[in-house]
This record gives sequence, C-alpha cells and structure tokens, in this order.
Amino acid sequence: MITFSNLRAAESLTFTTSERTALALLAALTEAAREAAAGRWEHELGAWLGDRRRAIAGGVRAGIDLGEVAWTPEHFPDQQRFVVAICRQASDRAGDAGVAADLARLAELALHHGREHVVVGRRWRWLGPRPAHLPPSRNPSDSRLLRDP
Repeated sequence: MITFSNLRAAESLTFTTSERTALALLAALTEAAREAAAGRWEHELGAWLGDRRRAIAGGVRAGIDLGEVAWTPEHFPDQQRFVVAICRQASDRAGDAGVAADLARLAELALHHGREHVVVGRRWRWLGPRPAHLPPSRNPSDSRLLRDP
C-alpha cells in the first residue's frame, strides 16, 4: 500500500491505495505534467513524480506527501493550480475508475495545501539519480532546487 498525504494541512489529509493503482496514478500524472509543463518548476515536478514512480516500481515504499514538493512561496498559487489541473487532466483520461478516483483525491489534497504550508528553500529530493533531461538552470540560485538536501 502506498500513502498520499498532506500532513501539513490542519486536517492531516491522507489516502492509501494499492501499489498497482499508485503506479498507474503516477504514470498518468507524470504524463499530464510533461504535456502541460511550460516552466522549469513544472518540468521538475514531472521529473520528480516520475522519480517517485520508478522508486515504487523498484520496491521502495515511497509515499508522497505534498509537503515534499519544492513549492516556492512567490509562485505558490500558480504551482497549486498546475498540480490540481494535471490531477484533473489525468483523472479525466484514466481508463480505470479507481485511478481516476485517487487522482481526484490527490487534487483535493493539493487544494488543501496552503501557502502557509510552504517550506521556504525546500529542495527536490530525488530517490534515484537526478534526471538528465531537466533544462539547465539560467539562474545560479535555481541550482539549489536540483540538489538533495
């Protein structure tokens, strides 16, 4: 079983799903993110979701908490909208009702993740190697988002 959570929310929202459903959810979400991504953060999110999927497929019980996402306070509203939009897009395309329902649950978790829950300076934490296909940083301060803490 794999847990998706928003532990920083006052309600500490979570849901648990089977490994098979989690893999399908993350595959659909990664694809939606890659299709919709325009900016660096959106590309990084898609790569991070793919990293989590590969880890789970490899036997790592890597649940996802929305507090682990490298949100940035100044762009949080746009980032939150992007996450909700890709969850909804992936849900609409899902051929499996269970996957679609869990994607809708994940969108709800994202809607309950407030700007006040953003940890300033949070970095993407990769469970595997950092994906080589991410665009290079144009801003030296952006490189902090690509290294493990």
